[in-house]
Amino acid sequence: GDNNDMLDANNNPLRCRLLFLLACFHAVMQERRTYIPQGWTKFYEFSYGDLKAGTYVMEAVSELQYQNRPIDWETVYGLMEDAIYGGRIDNIYDRRVLRTYLSVFFSSRLASDDGIGTEVLAGTPLRMPNVPDLDSFKKIISQLMDVDAPFVFSLPDNIERSLQRTTSTAVINQLRALSTLTSEANKFDREKWRTQLNPLLELWKTLYSSAPAARRDPSSKKENAAALLAAASGKGGSIPSPIDEFVKMEFDFAG
Repeated sequence: GDNNDMLDANNNPLRCRLLFLLACFHAVMQERRTYIPQGWTKFYEFSYGDLKAGTYVMEAVSELQYQNRPIDWETVYGLMEDAIYGGRIDNIYDRRVLRTYLSVFFSSRLASDDGIGTEVLAGTPLRMPNVPDLDSFKKIISQLMDVDAPFVFSLPDNIERSLQRTTSTAVINQLRALSTLTSEANKFDREKWRTQLNPLLELWKTLYSSAPAARRDPSSKKENAAALLAAASGKGGSIPSPIDEFVKMEFDFAG
C-alpha cells in the first residue's frame, strides 16, 4: 500500500529514516502533554495536520540526495519551529524545548547511513535499524512499553507526584464549581428573576394595553360562557353559529 511505498528502503533510504524520526518526534510532542505544566506549560493541539505538514518537509529534504547537496538542518528547524509545530507555541520555555527536540531527532547523526544502530531516544528501544523499511520500524516500535516513563521525556522520576497533585487540584476545583452551582440553583434570587422576566412583563403590558378586547368586563365573559354551557346542555336555546361568534369577536376587538 501507500505506507510500503513511502517506507521502501530501496526507493529512498533517507526518506524512510526521516519519516521514522518525524513519527517519533510527533509522538513525543503529544505525550509530553501528559505532564503539564512540566512537559509543556499548557495543552497544545499538536495534530495529524502538523504530522502531515512535517512529511512534506521531510520529503523535500530527502530529494536533496539526488542533487548531491548537503542537508540544511537549520532550514528544517526553522520550518518545523516557526511554520508547523512552533506555530502553536506561545511560551519561550516551550519553544526552547521544541528546539532541543528538533536538534535531537533531526541530524546527520541519525539520518545518514552512519546512523545505523544509533539510539534515537535515550533509554528506549528506539534505534535506527540496519534496513530502514516498514517491517523493521514496526518491530522496533513493538518493543516500546505500554506506559512511557518520565525519563523518556527527559523529566525527573518524581514528576508523577506533581502530575497527581495537579490532577487532584483540578478535580477538587471541579467539585467546588459543581457545589457552587448546586447551591445557587437551590436559592431563589428575586433580583435575578426580575432582571430576566422584566422584558417579558413589559411586552405583556404593551400587548394588554393595545388590545381593548382583553380589558372587557370579566362578568360579561362569564355570562357568555354560561350561555354557551346552557345551550350545550339543552337548557337554553341553541349554540351560537361560529360565524356569528367570529363577527362578534371582530367587533369587540375593533373597540
